[in-house]
Amino acid sequence: MVAASRVAQGRAMVAYSQRAVEIGTFMAQNMRQLRRVGPPGDLRRDRQIPTTGGHMQRAVSSTAHRWLLVALFVAVLLPLYVVGSVAEDVWRHEGLPWDRPILDFLHRHSSPALDTLMLLFSGIGGPFPMAVFVIALLLVLLLRQRRDEAIFFGVAVVGAMVLNYATKLLFRRARPDLWTVIHPEHGYSFPSGHAMGSMAVALAATILAWPTRWRWPVAALGAAFALLVGVSRIYLGVHYPSDVLAGWLASVAWVTGMQLVRSRLVMSRSGRAKREEQGYGAEIHREQQLPH
Repeated sequence: MVAASRVAQGRAMVAYSQRAVEIGTFMAQNMRQLRRVGPPGDLRRDRQIPTTGGHMQRAVSSTAHRWLLVALFVAVLLPLYVVGSVAEDVWRHEGLPWDRPILDFLHRHSSPALDTLMLLFSGIGGPFPMAVFVIALLLVLLLRQRRDEAIFFGVAVVGAMVLNYATKLLFRRARPDLWTVIHPEHGYSFPSGHAMGSMAVALAATILAWPTRWRWPVAALGAAFALLVGVSRIYLGVHYPSDVLAGWLASVAWVTGMQLVRSRLVMSRSGRAKREEQGYGAEIHREQQLPH
């Protein structure tokens, strides 16, 4: 049974690698044009491909689709592959070889000051503070009539937490029990809900802020927040490092996937509006050409 499982795993990895090579080759072949135009969220008139009319629209649309493929590969497929590899080890009750050494290292270097700091970040990343922040941001978006962005943010964050809860029930991994922790936790360990929730909020907020001048401050603060929340859970001894890593990457894949769906819907809606506008203009032109 073990040998058959190894063979099946090897075949799956070979197939995945072949597909990754195909996507990577496609990306390399089109990278020159991607650098000229930039990502779909940053298409400015002075960076567009020098064509006119319908050729311009088709070129920009083609470039946007290529960037969607890049995002799909880098921020969805690769994280999911790593999460799947970690989940397989957890499912077989083996864990990862670096789980225990990292926990022991952090425990050896613990101190009262670090205890206080890590308890603070663990508390901020907890369910109640995060829920307050999410609700507040949703209300701000709705009051500003940004309904589409509110829907994206809500689906990204709430969906990530539903996925986390379902995964915990599926794997039922026990929490570490290596020493007496200063803040005991109950429930299952894999993946970390704190890590998954903080990363989902940070990434979704960064995506919303990306078209604005606040993109880099929000991205930096969000990354630091998600990192500190995840590390705090390992330091406190209530999660294995693999729990936190899986939570981070699962949220990256989920939130990015929701943004790709949103981008696709926006592009489809924009194209449909342009076609309707062109059809309306052509109809008016025909009416003007009719003899009176």
